[in-house]
Formats: sequence, C-alpha cells, structure tokens
Amino acid sequence: MKINKSRVFKRAHQLRKTEKISLKSALIRSWKIEKENVKNKPKKKTYSQYLKELKEKDLKYFYGDDVKKVTNKYFEFKRVKDDDNIIIITNNIKTIKDSFVLVVGEKKAVFLKDWQIREVRNYYKDLNAYAVKLNRKYFKIYTFKNEIDENLYFEKDNNFDDLLEIAKLQDKENLRIAEN
Repeated sequence: MKINKSRVFKRAHQLRKTEKISLKSALIRSWKIEKENVKNKPKKKTYSQYLKELKEKDLKYFYGDDVKKVTNKYFEFKRVKDDDNIIIITNNIKTIKDSFVLVVGEKKAVFLKDWQIREVRNYYKDLNAYAVKLNRKYFKIYTFKNEIDENLYFEKDNNFDDLLEIAKLQDKENLRIAEN
C-alpha cells in the first residue's frame, strides 16, 4: 500500500498548529501515524477470492456446516442432519407444470421448491443426479391420476422414513460429489 503524502502534510500542519512543535517533528509524527494506518488497513479481496468465498457460503447453506472439500471440485457431506432433515442423492426427479417433483411412488410425488434441489455429479461413478434437501414437516405426498413416469418402478410407495433410511445408507457410502 502506498502512503498518501498529501494526507501526511495536512496532518503535519494540524499537529504543528495544535501542539506548537517544529515542522520537522510534526512531519515525522505524521509520517509514523500514516505508516501505522496503512499497515493496519485490511487488504481488499480480489474477485476470485470473493467468488471462492461465495461458493463456500453457498455450499454451507445447502449442505450444512459439515461440508468437507476433498479436491477443488469434489466434496463430502453428512446426508442425515437429524431425524427431520435429510439430503438424498436421487434421479427420481421429474418436472410437472414447471415445478420439480420427487417421485415416491407409481402415481405419487412430492413437490419441491427451487432451493431444495441441486444438480450433482461424480465422474468416477458415472453419476449425474440431484441432491434433494427434505424436511419431514413439509414432506407432503400428492397423488396423481396418471402414472408419472413409466420407466420408474416402485415395490411400495416411499414415505419420509424410507427416504431417511436411504440417506443413512448413502451416509455410510459417503460418495464424494461435485455440483454442475
């Protein structure tokens, strides 16, 4: 950081008037004060540092405070936050009326908000899926008249407890993922 010379001279002039000292000693004191101010001034962040911090905040917001970076792209996180909050990795996501839904049965689904879903991938396992953040309190299953997707097969309709068990299994495997 550069020292602002005009500020040094202005401060020296004020010191000379108020404390009635010589110009030389006023300049020396003013120089030392300015040097301390420059040294204590925090450095500005670069744009890349700002973007990095923004991405880390976003990851912590969605995945929780226990996000652990494995590499620059891949990270690991805990899927089960508590018995009422989970994050699962799934491909059972469809779009109905411009809204994302999590398909939980042949004709049953849960509508999702935009902030509850993120696209994720794992190159090594050839996985392209979605991370879905779920809360038991807002987990409401809707029944549709027609089948949602004929390619999906369910032995029984899933409820929140079934998805909690899936999240626990995914927690044991702890697959590292990256966001798209």
